[in-house]
Amino acid sequence: MSDIHELRLDWHLGAALPAALLDELRGHLEPDPDGEREPEPLLDATGPAWRVGGVLNSVLTPLPDGWALVVRQEVHTERLDELRDLLDRLAPHSAADGPIGSIRFYEYESGDVLEVRGGVVRGLDSLDS
Repeated sequence: MSDIHELRLDWHLGAALPAALLDELRGHLEPDPDGEREPEPLLDATGPAWRVGGVLNSVLTPLPDGWALVVRQEVHTERLDELRDLLDRLAPHSAADGPIGSIRFYEYESGDVLEVRGGVVRGLDSLDS
């Protein structure tokens, strides 16, 4: 039995994203082939997905008014608290309120919408059960 969740993000982050947080986010996107970096990257997988099918990838691209973060990753249940922490720290820097992606348990056909409202990510609470 796997405890894998599919994470999808299509998030417009504002230009005022602090440099330290931007650097941390970039660190989560860069592969760590030797597994020596702390914290271990959350969003660095590329290529064929193990459980959810399709392809895993993450891209952070500058925009004239901020950053585009596009992610499709498999996240193990043990790392959901780390994911929550990262998303919670990014949320106040969202360019706008609204949907930013989704998360689902790999065996389910559908999952929960992730959205930012008032600088807070909503949609991860259902994973606590």
